[in-house]
Amino acid sequence: MCIIGGIIFFFGNDFIDNAEPENTAENIPAIAGTADESEIDGEIIAYSARDGWLSYTDPVYPFSFQFPAEFHPTVYADELGDIIIFESRDENSRRNSFQIFVTGFEEDVAVISPERIRKDLPNMNIIDPQETILGDGSRALIFFSEDSIVGKTREIWIIHNMLLYQITARAEADALLADIMKTWKFLQENLESRT
Repeated sequence: MCIIGGIIFFFGNDFIDNAEPENTAENIPAIAGTADESEIDGEIIAYSARDGWLSYTDPVYPFSFQFPAEFHPTVYADELGDIIIFESRDENSRRNSFQIFVTGFEEDVAVISPERIRKDLPNMNIIDPQETILGDGSRALIFFSEDSIVGKTREIWIIHNMLLYQITARAEADALLADIMKTWKFLQENLESRT
């Protein structure tokens, strides 16, 4: 399967208006009360030990991470993979939104290389690629990318158990995304396709 860079939220509502979200977590409760976690439309949202942050555990793919409480996830599924968009409820923070695109990847590699990305996406602009270690010890390729429509983005690409995770945010959200990725961890496998 070819690598597909799903960058839906950067193009505004044109794509989203034509796609039906599978799950939304629009009404995440305020951080209060005695419950440690809530399930909202199939998404597990847990209160984080970090003040003002929540924990997300994907119900299909084996990963979790913490994120600022003003964001909410929406999942879109199709035949190419799943896209989870985390968008801020605060109009002033919308540019900090980020997304995770998950798709099958049939090559057994520990870290994807810029050369491998260019094999499927020859026109992708890969700026300053670096291999990094995430919060759980997983290895990832991080880089900036840029094109005339989207502008500059921060990209984090992870290969884990024959799946490719492409995490994308606008470049100005780089520091926030770095904080989020410090909490990223893979869990025991629970793969069930959304499609």
